[in-house]
Amino acid sequence: MGTPADDSQATALDVIVDIDATDAALGDEGYHLVGTDEAAISVRASTSAGATNGLHALRRRVLVEGRRGTGSLPSPIDHQVVPGFGRRTVMVAPYPFGGQQGRSVLGADTWGIGRWTEYVEQLRLLNATGLALFPLRMWHPDFPDTFVEKARYEVWRDVMTLCHDVGLEFHWVMLLNQVPDGFLDARPDLAVEQNAAWQGTAAAWWKLGNPNELIALHEPTYEWFRDADAFAYMWNDGGAADYAPQTLSEPVTPLLELIAFARDRIAAAGSGARTVFWGWLMEPWYPFHAAIHLPNFPALATFHADALAALPKDMEWLQESARQYSALGISGYADPLEAAQDAGFDKLTDFYYLSHPEVAEQIFPRPLLADVRAEIEHARARGATGITGYRLSPASRSVNDAALLRLAEEPDLPPDALLQELAALITGGDAATTPHVVQALTDLDAWRPEVGPPVPGHAGLFLATIRLDAVTNATSPRALRELNALVRFTALTEIINGAATSPAERETRFAELLELCRTEPVLRAFSSQPQWSSESNVVLREFVARLVRPPE
Repeated sequence: MGTPADDSQATALDVIVDIDATDAALGDEGYHLVGTDEAAISVRASTSAGATNGLHALRRRVLVEGRRGTGSLPSPIDHQVVPGFGRRTVMVAPYPFGGQQGRSVLGADTWGIGRWTEYVEQLRLLNATGLALFPLRMWHPDFPDTFVEKARYEVWRDVMTLCHDVGLEFHWVMLLNQVPDGFLDARPDLAVEQNAAWQGTAAAWWKLGNPNELIALHEPTYEWFRDADAFAYMWNDGGAADYAPQTLSEPVTPLLELIAFARDRIAAAGSGARTVFWGWLMEPWYPFHAAIHLPNFPALATFHADALAALPKDMEWLQESARQYSALGISGYADPLEAAQDAGFDKLTDFYYLSHPEVAEQIFPRPLLADVRAEIEHARARGATGITGYRLSPASRSVNDAALLRLAEEPDLPPDALLQELAALITGGDAATTPHVVQALTDLDAWRPEVGPPVPGHAGLFLATIRLDAVTNATSPRALRELNALVRFTALTEIINGAATSPAERETRFAELLELCRTEPVLRAFSSQPQWSSESNVVLREFVARLVRPPE
């Protein structure tokens, strides 16, 4: 989104920061904005963190009111906020998804520190508390095939420093039995034998005489990111699940051993980072992916409950809610958030996967505001003290970032106020453009791609396209240009795939789509920039053909 780069013109506004440690009602992060006239405003808080949140809230208000650079605010202002969640984070997975099919440009895999700076500053403006990275790869000095990752490590360490400079936490996410690229080439005998989701990211711990040798491979990462605030681990997905008798008979035993050794190695690296266990789909994973083993290995049926009971309670527990189970077509399980709370975890974070489903084709910039609000309410009602949104393509889901983080801070923020803020962030506070973007977001949020033609199922998408086209040009903020390009891309693919579209119109629209991809940076990898034009034409056609209906 369009983070304001320069607020230096707003010099006439007198901002008074009042930190009163005795004001317990505001908590550690709360703030109170009070203004009695157009030229003065107080930011009251009980801590410096709360005061910082208040200052960023004030910046957002300046944008919403279209008064950036004027040095004044409407009066009076009397707005008090105590954040609904103490931890409000986004997990970005900066790994290449889609390869040469163009989608990788939407991810953070190739971001340099400049683009990361924009993203981190946007998270700070939205009063996030942290950023987590889940790269699914690892640098290790003993494996030359990983040296390309060292350059990424250097960028990501700069991202960690940037986060700390602006007051955000930095988390590093990995698999407990993750191995560097090239490790399995040297030791193919250690490959995971039966894997349901990923390949080449993890090794079979049980084939080693000492399974802690796997954790030892992580030590260069612990040292590189020793200043991280947390290391988070996933066990059963991402290539880590190994359906072998040695892992299935007592699955909680190696989990505990590897967690304990990982914590020891983190401390040995001089890091004071805490540890997080990410129980992604932990309870239904084995019944779904390894049901054949359940009769012979009854411990799988209680793996989730056993892990909850056995893992150290000073860890943070990160897991999706039962509400998301339902959306994924999973039923018959208790809510994982309630189960973790009952087991004694007081640091409980909702992993909001549905804010960006892990489907490479899901690049559509849909606000999903009702779903975000429903997840916030569900998580709060079940005792979650944090919420994490998931991002494969942050370039196309910045609206979701903003909606999630704002509602995590202010769960009762009225829908109209939320839309005003989202639009102002996209336009950089341009008073003339913001109302048009508010309406475009409203239209886009009403789009229901699962409701096929004829209109009204698609009316919102096409209305949003018209509205955004009317207010977007080459000098518009990046956030507005990217949103416009992605919405136009989506509208064209819907027309191309329409049952009523003639072959001639389909070709005309496809030519428009190619031109759009050629001229818009966020889409350029779909065109001829990284590959032969003839090949990109074929690849784009194949990609569009798969977009008959995006997953909900």
